[in-house]
Amino acid sequence: FPWKRKGEQAVDSAFEGGEPLQVASYDMDSNVVVPDHDNLMVVQKALQNLNCETFTIVSVIGAYRTGKSFLLTLTLHYLRYADRMRRGGGPAWPPKCPSGSRLDQAEPPPWIAASLDADEGFCWRPGMTKCTEGIWLWSKPFVFQETLKSPDGTERKRNVGLLLMDTQGGWDSRMTKDESATIFGLTSVLSTKMIYNIQ
Repeated sequence: FPWKRKGEQAVDSAFEGGEPLQVASYDMDSNVVVPDHDNLMVVQKALQNLNCETFTIVSVIGAYRTGKSFLLTLTLHYLRYADRMRRGGGPAWPPKCPSGSRLDQAEPPPWIAASLDADEGFCWRPGMTKCTEGIWLWSKPFVFQETLKSPDGTERKRNVGLLLMDTQGGWDSRMTKDESATIFGLTSVLSTKMIYNIQ
C-alpha cells in the first residue's frame, strides 16, 4: 500500500493530495505508545509549508469494525470538494437541500461518489477483519483562516491547519479493557474535536 511509505517519499505526496501516515503504534505487551518520528515530521513540514500558525485535529473513536475509517474518508472527500469550491469560485458552499425535500429522494452530493474508492482515503474494508492499527494522520492539512482581534481592536488573520486522525478501534476480542481505555484516552488527549461513533 502506498501509505506505508516513510521519509522523503511521503513528503512529496504531502503537498499534493496527501496520504494516510501512521504516526504512532501501540505495543500492548509493553503497554507503551511508539511514535513514528519520520511521519510526524512529514505532517509538521506540511503545516509549515502551508503557513499554519496552529492546527486542530478531528478524530473518530469507537469500537472496532464500526466504520470509523470510512466516515473519515467521507469527511476527507467533503473537505477536498469544499476546498476546490472555495478556491475555484464554484457554487455556494455548503450546498442547501431544496425546501421540503426528503433525504431518500435527494440526489447524492457530487463529492460522495469518489469516497467509495478505498484507495482514496484512509484504509477501510467491509467485514470483521481489523484494518486500522495504531494512530494515523492525513498528511496534507486543510487550511482555514481564523480572525484574531488584539486588545487595541486591530484584527489579523492566521492560518489554521485541520488534520484528520484515524485510530485503532477498541473493545475487540483480543484487547483487554485497559488496552481499549488506553486507545480511548490517548485519542481524547490528542484530539481537538472527537466524534464518538456508536453504531
